[in-house]
Amino acid sequence: MYFIKKIIKLSLAAVVYYSGLLALFAFFKRMFFSHGDLAILMYHRVLDHADEEERYSQPGMIVSQQVFDKQISFLAKDYNLLSLENLMELLQKKKPIPKSAVVITFDDGWRDNFLYAYPILKKHKIPATIFLATDFIGSDKIFWFLQVKLLLTEGNLYPEKLTHILEKVKEENKASLSAQALRLLDIDSIKGDPDKFIERMKQLDFEIIQKIIDGMMVESGLSSDKWTKKRWVLSWDEIIEMSRDNVDFGSHGCSHQILTTLSLDEVERELVQSKKIIEERIGKRVLLFSYPNGDYNPKIKKLVQEAGYGCAITTSGYEKSKIEPDLFALRRIGIHEGMSVGLKGKFSQALFACHMLNLFEIG
Repeated sequence: MYFIKKIIKLSLAAVVYYSGLLALFAFFKRMFFSHGDLAILMYHRVLDHADEEERYSQPGMIVSQQVFDKQISFLAKDYNLLSLENLMELLQKKKPIPKSAVVITFDDGWRDNFLYAYPILKKHKIPATIFLATDFIGSDKIFWFLQVKLLLTEGNLYPEKLTHILEKVKEENKASLSAQALRLLDIDSIKGDPDKFIERMKQLDFEIIQKIIDGMMVESGLSSDKWTKKRWVLSWDEIIEMSRDNVDFGSHGCSHQILTTLSLDEVERELVQSKKIIEERIGKRVLLFSYPNGDYNPKIKKLVQEAGYGCAITTSGYEKSKIEPDLFALRRIGIHEGMSVGLKGKFSQALFACHMLNLFEIG
């Protein structure tokens, strides 16, 4: 079924792109919406093609260095590349957005952004913005969702041992767990999908997440420092080097916790403290914010503005029917390997261009 769907999508993309229909579609989007053909791209990790870490990452987070180079080469030739700060200024001043405008962004602050993405961006002189979760930068800490994926991959936990862990957490915390949390911890509804399990965990209080991880560590028998011997995130020296060369930095909070799971006081701390740390480290004003996991609400959006940010980006954002985009909920398109390659892994500019205009989301 996957093979058939991929063939259909590739064929449709080729017809629409090479016939000129895609350009016509972009033209009509610009006629009705000032931001019609604007594409803010969201990347996470760019890895060497042979890097074994691919199997540890969640779907939608990986682009190989070879494909990333093809994507950036294509964008540099056919699109207007803006920095997110440039876009923010245009929107603030209500100036027109250039035709076929594209903005490159990265979330989290992975070290591979410096090792594999930065040289390509530098080669093509392409601006980009990287959003940092400051509790992790310059340390050997590991994001909890990566740790869970590593434990599920190497710890031989799924499903029997994981079931035992979740039942124990539910029993020990039943007085404080909501009905929603109990549903999220129901392993039978996950249906053997570790990535679905991680997505469910994101909606839990961090204290409960940590208890689950602690249980997984015990059951797996793996050493707690197994993965911390490797540096997963950027150092401040790497950040400073990139900040001098067309790469901007914004905040992704301190702890990478989903803001809608926190109290408003905790949200305010995440916003203010992370901004202060980045500004002190790089010696530049920080005006850009990215909501962890894309989750926000009106109260959080207001706190972002009050903390001194000029714009914020998400994964859903403004309603598509709005004439003007919301500066504090700018919508991005998540980019991963499969969005621009064919069945044999060859880069398809037609497929990539269609995805950037959200052609396959219509209807």
